[in-house]
Amino acid sequence: MDVTDDSATTQRGTARDRALDAARTLFSQNGVSGTSLQMIADHLGVTKAAIYHQFHTKEEIVVTLLEKPLAELETIITEAEAMDAREDQLDVLLKGLVDVVLANPEVVGLIQGDPAAARIAQVGRLHGDTGRRLTNLLSGPHPDPEARVASVLYGAGLMSIGHHPLLSDIDPETMRSELPRIGRLMLR
Repeated sequence: MDVTDDSATTQRGTARDRALDAARTLFSQNGVSGTSLQMIADHLGVTKAAIYHQFHTKEEIVVTLLEKPLAELETIITEAEAMDAREDQLDVLLKGLVDVVLANPEVVGLIQGDPAAARIAQVGRLHGDTGRRLTNLLSGPHPDPEARVASVLYGAGLMSIGHHPLLSDIDPETMRSELPRIGRLMLR
């Protein structure tokens, strides 16, 4: 009986993963607002009920796509907050942020390029405690207007990097060394 349960769990996970992959593809082509659950079902060659079995709403799909990168972000923020010196905090934070952005270009592009996805992200953890903690780390302990502008500029720029066509020819290792270096210059 356990083997059957494991098999059913694997099949559900596989169906769920296929639904997420289809949604990710369709969201990138049509945006969240321009994609329906029926379109996701049609893309997979299944019924809309099969999608409903995995996800009840598009918002639930977007939140699921954001879960892993947000969990990674929260871990990085916690590690950076544990550092005593600002320079050490920035080293941990910037390296981690760059890794998350480069590892999740579709999700970053989704948030950056789709107002509906951005609204869903803002309603979730990114707008709440996680966003506040990230902002505090980026702008420093007593931010003046210059520090606040620099932190927003770096964050917004970094979000664009994951899918920017003018940088598609630059290898990930160069990006991993240059983006934190530039961030340290901006955020001092």
